[in-house]
Amino acid sequence: EGRSAQAVELLMNPFDQAWALLKAPMIPDSLRRVTSEPSGEHDTWAADFQDPVTNEILQTDIDVRRRENGGTYFGKPLKRTRPRLNIAGNISDRNRMNARTLGDRNTTSVMNARTEQPYRQRGYAKNLYDTMAEVLSNYDQTLTPDNDQSPEAQSMWQKYAPEGVWPVR
Repeated sequence: EGRSAQAVELLMNPFDQAWALLKAPMIPDSLRRVTSEPSGEHDTWAADFQDPVTNEILQTDIDVRRRENGGTYFGKPLKRTRPRLNIAGNISDRNRMNARTLGDRNTTSVMNARTEQPYRQRGYAKNLYDTMAEVLSNYDQTLTPDNDQSPEAQSMWQKYAPEGVWPVR
């Protein structure tokens, strides 16, 4: 017979509970498209995240801006075959990240990411990476790391995305 999620959690040993937390800080099935402009140039997304220390449910906000081909680079017109994405995400004022598509690839690279000191080592950054990767999959894009990373970010990417592409979980 079926058991409630709480009953299953009580039966889990501490390692299983820790693994479940590390594996999926975004609350399963909580990702949703909040708004979408008819032009397809701007979408907003949201997902829920549970702080593992306070058990607070917080909203992760993702803002996607899409630019079609064109623009200039040093005064010369650009010819892109793929649209460019600028994406920003945050969890309240505790954690934020920006990423954008560079060149003519199907990858979007993290440009900067920051988690405020009291919220580090609690899954905030991983949640934002997970959420961004899932949102980007809706645009046929993958998430790749920033070239300039802190030692903590390098360690996290090595642990969860050793191939250099953040997985969609």
